[in-house]
Amino acid sequence: MRDLMNYFSNSDIKIHHDFASSLRLNPQVFSYCNPSYQLPIPSKQRLENYLALGQPFLMPFGDLNQANTLIAFSFGDSPDVNIQLSELAANIQHLHPNIHVQLQQEIALHFPKDRQISVIENKDYQTTTDIAREALNNIHSRNVVVVAQSWHAKRCINTCKQQGWNVVGLRCVNDFPAKDPQPWVRNPLNWLIKESHREVATGQEISQFFQLC
Repeated sequence: MRDLMNYFSNSDIKIHHDFASSLRLNPQVFSYCNPSYQLPIPSKQRLENYLALGQPFLMPFGDLNQANTLIAFSFGDSPDVNIQLSELAANIQHLHPNIHVQLQQEIALHFPKDRQISVIENKDYQTTTDIAREALNNIHSRNVVVVAQSWHAKRCINTCKQQGWNVVGLRCVNDFPAKDPQPWVRNPLNWLIKESHREVATGQEISQFFQLC
């Protein structure tokens, strides 16, 4: 990630093809409505420190035959990516009918109605920790496969481990919901800014402060 960290050396973060290519992304996939973000020095340092932890997205891994349960974490409020996560979870259940499927409510909305699942729902906003903790109540086994958006996956897995889960696999999708009500999930740069500041502010606060769009 050193090339990417060098990219953030100026006071303005210019959003153009260099950013996408530095992450080996197709620059045509993501549309940015702001030509640049102004990041103060402490924020740039936070971003650099976050990137220094390694690649910000994960690839699928693990043997699903070792999992007794599946936990699917939503990504944004819009259906775009959550439909993909629902389809992914449904396919896993089809291939492994004995696996216990647990879905966050935004994903469960798009899951086949004739399938047996546990829905993790709440009228209030649910954090990744809320989902991992609540899922503990639905099954005794702790061997889990995580289903998540690939840039969200690292935090989902770390959170599951912190809550006592044994993560034996990951299955993920790569897209971002460009028009989601939550600005921080709309593209990779917004996500990186949000994740690097999540210990000091909420997603909404970060979005407002940096005018993420």
